Amino acid sequence: MDAAIGVLTDRLPAIRDYTPRQMSHTEKDYAYIVRFLCAAVLCDDPRLFSEFLDWQQTVLTSRGLPPSVLPTSMAALADVIPENYRRAYALCRTAAGSQAPALVGAHPRTSTR
Repeated sequence: MDAAIGVLTDRLPAIRDYTPRQMSHTEKDYAYIVRFLCAAVLCDDPRLFSEFLDWQQTVLTSRGLPPSVLPTSMAALADVIPENYRRAYALCRTAAGSQAPALVGAHPRTSTR
């Protein structure tokens, strides 16, 4: 999670100016995202993750964040997922790509299992 937040901070430099409360929300959001990602992988049900992300997008929008924050967050998370977690990586890349195709870059991991 810390590594993903580090990558996200590089991609969205405004995060450096977050108040402690905003940073706390960001860390909690990432924790929930990771939990739902794990649940989706363990249950082999990607809908658990995608439906949670739909809800999360609503939450982030209600906080006044731009719609690009969640796809950027998913791309950042995908970039720090270890090589042997291909299904989790694929779910994050799919989430990033389905909301913002320009964020999805080439990556050597091609298998989803």
